[in-house]
Amino acid sequence: MLNGIKSVRSLTISHDSLASLSGVRDLSDVPVFQNLIHLKVVREMSRDTIDILLDMMQRTPNLRILEIAEGLIQDAEFILHEDDLNFETIPCCLRSHLKVISMKAIYGQEAPIHLLKHFLKHSADIQRVVVHYPNYTSDYMGKREKFENQLLMLPRISENCVIEVLDQPL
Repeated sequence: MLNGIKSVRSLTISHDSLASLSGVRDLSDVPVFQNLIHLKVVREMSRDTIDILLDMMQRTPNLRILEIAEGLIQDAEFILHEDDLNFETIPCCLRSHLKVISMKAIYGQEAPIHLLKHFLKHSADIQRVVVHYPNYTSDYMGKREKFENQLLMLPRISENCVIEVLDQPL
């Protein structure tokens, strides 16, 4: 299925398409996307699709831009801890190529912080992290400021990384 698109430079993939890869147990069945520099995931991501995305990143050695357009699924059952995000091996795109991460945050959710903490801990060349934060609640400013402060305090190995929290477009 993926062999026909393995040479693309930009790929937009849905949650459902990622979920369909859950049956692939051996990553050698997934082609290496040598030319892929921009990966955009549309629709909210679940716990399972985060695991699949992390596995797929093993097959995207030159990935420069990761965009999680709809954020992580808003579900009381969905809890993500840093310990849940252990790679057996760190994808080389994290070590040497990934420059930009963009994602949508869900109001009151800690999962984006844990996911970004993991990426920042392993991304030597990351230059920019952009998080779109929802602004449709009455206590928006206080929550946004707390969220932004948490992000800014995350340890990172890239000295040039800028973290931005922007108002999420309605």
